Amino acid sequence: MWSPWRTQRARALAGLGDREQALALARDELELARQIGAAWVIGRGLRLLGELEGADGVEHLREAVTLLANASARLEHAKALAGLAGALAGAGHADEAAAARAEARELAERCGADGLARELEGAR
Repeated sequence: MWSPWRTQRARALAGLGDREQALALARDELELARQIGAAWVIGRGLRLLGELEGADGVEHLREAVTLLANASARLEHAKALAGLAGALAGAGHADEAAAARAEARELAERCGADGLARELEGAR
């Protein structure tokens, strides 16, 4: 059964500087999500892994965005787009990052996620 404790622990470990352990937990979470099969759960797992990978996580984040584009989890889609924008910026793709950030901000606004929308506005 999927349980988000791995997500929280992975983020905490990353914050403490233990990137390898955080990535291992994120991979475990994604594997479990794929077993469950719900698009939003898989997309969330891909987003977590991609965000932890930073500029190297572009492909996981692209997969998350693609998967979530057709799911009902609009806020998760906005978060995946925001993560993709950050990874693209880190990889030196400024124009593509700006487009992903604008799309994420627009979707966040439509979802009523004002905090995320403000964060994306400030990240220009």
